[in-house]
Amino acid sequence: MNVEDFLRSKLEDYSVYEAAQKEIEALDEMFKERYSGHGLYEYQKQFILILHTCKFGCLTKKCRRAGITTTYAAHIAYLARTKGNKMGNIFICTASGQMTKEIIDLTKSFCTPNKVIAQNEMSIIKKKVIYSTANSAATHLCGRVFDEAFIDEASFINNIKDLIDSIASIGNTKIIATSTPAFTGEEHKDDYTRLVDELISSPRPGWNTQTISWFEVPYFNKGLVWKKILVEPTIDNEGNIKYDKERWNALINDGWIPTSPAIEKLYGLLGEDKSKTELLN
Repeated sequence: MNVEDFLRSKLEDYSVYEAAQKEIEALDEMFKERYSGHGLYEYQKQFILILHTCKFGCLTKKCRRAGITTTYAAHIAYLARTKGNKMGNIFICTASGQMTKEIIDLTKSFCTPNKVIAQNEMSIIKKKVIYSTANSAATHLCGRVFDEAFIDEASFINNIKDLIDSIASIGNTKIIATSTPAFTGEEHKDDYTRLVDELISSPRPGWNTQTISWFEVPYFNKGLVWKKILVEPTIDNEGNIKYDKERWNALINDGWIPTSPAIEKLYGLLGEDKSKTELLN
């Protein structure tokens, strides 16, 4: 059963699914208009579907350049366009002011091409969307009720679990936290990774975790090659392995590709002028 069929089977109100599909179609056109005919990718469509159908929230572990923040910016513009002043309040939390500016600029880029209408949409967004960094989140959350909360680059935020719990305690806010915990550089990467892993192993009602791997993202998956991995058992404390040329040749013929830390280091030193095939033959 695919994601769509699974979510549809869990829905008590089919109109929620229909609303999700309507937004997906609209955002697909918005993306084609902005990106020279390129619409939403499948994982972006699934993100919108989950956003609609999860009763409480969803957390996303995503590869870089997946465009999930861009998708959410388009979602905000869509709400302003379709709901007008009836649009619910949204809380957006980022790790820095620069990240906040990027989301605002992205949202503006998805507003209606007509300048007058676009100004009206941005006016609605200005009233309905509260932007905050993690350091000032408590101040912005105090005394307010939000339909949605979007936490961008969550692995940069200290005590991310406490922040999510504090938002969840306010009311029926739908929480979306997204980040790239598979990469280095995020100061609080382990906090976010533990939170996502915890929700995968012991799901909270209404939560959904979506993982977007690098090979799903067109920026990275051109020329994608799948390799089998088999770690040879060692026969002593020095890391030596049993010599078995016949078996090794059979593995190569079956599509396995041999490598080791030493050979990978050598490839890096040689650069692109030497192929692995030349080195191995």
